[in-house]
Amino acid sequence: MSEHIDVAAIDRAGVPLYHDAMHGAASGWMEAFAARYLHVPFHGLRNTPSPLFGGVNPEPIESNLAFTMDAMREVSGPAFAVVTDGDADRVGAVLAGGRYFNSHQIFAVLLHHLARQGKRGRVIRTVSTSGIIQRLADHHGLDVIQTPVGFKYITEAVLEGQADPAKAVLIGGEESGGIGVQGWLPERDGIFNGLLLLETVAASGKGLDEQFAEIEALTGMQHHYDRVDLHLSGDLDREGLKRATMDTKTLLHHPVTEVVTLDGVKLVFNGGFGMVRASGTEPVVRLYVEAPTPDEVQATLRQLEELARRFVR
Repeated sequence: MSEHIDVAAIDRAGVPLYHDAMHGAASGWMEAFAARYLHVPFHGLRNTPSPLFGGVNPEPIESNLAFTMDAMREVSGPAFAVVTDGDADRVGAVLAGGRYFNSHQIFAVLLHHLARQGKRGRVIRTVSTSGIIQRLADHHGLDVIQTPVGFKYITEAVLEGQADPAKAVLIGGEESGGIGVQGWLPERDGIFNGLLLLETVAASGKGLDEQFAEIEALTGMQHHYDRVDLHLSGDLDREGLKRATMDTKTLLHHPVTEVVTLDGVKLVFNGGFGMVRASGTEPVVRLYVEAPTPDEVQATLRQLEELARRFVR
């Protein structure tokens, strides 16, 4: 990692490294790397391994990060906490002041950083990721491939690119925080991606939120996002729900401009999307929404939930 991360730039910037391991497999690893290769303050959060993960589901999403957000509340400046999940392949972030920074924003910041370094290649995004990725890749003149949900599809594209340089992958990411980047593993790596995020702060002199605000301005898109896992008490008419979702013409006041059926049904509109995806293994329908404002996100989620519940017997 020390050969792929600009440790000198991180040292010059002097931004402290906060790492929340969520009591998972990354416990101690970021600390050891910092002790050997960096000369910036290190702050470990939930940095000891525990088979019970401190009683919290070790998934780096906002609902599981109350401890981290509280720990970062009094921190200021461009510092942020890298969060890794239980097996350390996924990455999350909490900003100084205690604000959550989601996986779509992380994906966009890393993509922008790599492209500005002059690196090239395809951008692979699972169908549930933000439309801002497409717009940002278009800005940098990069081809985008959209895949079903699951990092295995990104890995397949990376391996294809390793066999054929014309199909090389610059970065691939999924909504749940799994990201793979060019020159590293054809897999997710939360530790590496956390350090690469720190490199973006060091290289730009700007916090993650400032970098993302620039991306929003660059792409002309405001990003707000939420997801709901709808647990059902009865049997789901999957085909009926799929047909009805595909026939939906508007989400709130936004006309649907594209219907994507790679995995579930994704309804795209100018500035966002709504997506309905039924689990194949459990009685759960997952609803994903991106919209220009937080209120529109929640209203669209309610619209999709009402639709889904019509098909529960």
